[in-house]
Amino acid sequence: MPKSLRFRQLTKELNRLKKQFLPRKFSEINEYSERQLALTFAYRVFAHAEIESYLEDRVWDTVLATKNIWDNQGKAGRVLLCVVAFSGQEMEPPPDTITPLKGNKNVSLDKLKITKKLT
Repeated sequence: MPKSLRFRQLTKELNRLKKQFLPRKFSEINEYSERQLALTFAYRVFAHAEIESYLEDRVWDTVLATKNIWDNQGKAGRVLLCVVAFSGQEMEPPPDTITPLKGNKNVSLDKLKITKKLT
């Protein structure tokens, strides 16, 4: 399977950080200076940030792709349903009837359209 551009960027950045912060040769007896230990800690922090950024970008790409499918085809996949479920957006219970009775102003048409929930 080909590697995505974003994954190649992650790999390149992790290799750059490794060269910049980690010792070229590791000590067999685990003897490092305070500076080497501090640089190793910095590598861990920066590498973690890079990996986190990569994962966030991949998730965002997935959400945008599933939103585009919804916009173009009207199909709600598992990803879109999970995003809506965990979005923090409160949804009111559905009305008792789908067809509002004449004179019943309690049922808003917005409550009947899922597109209002996804925008």
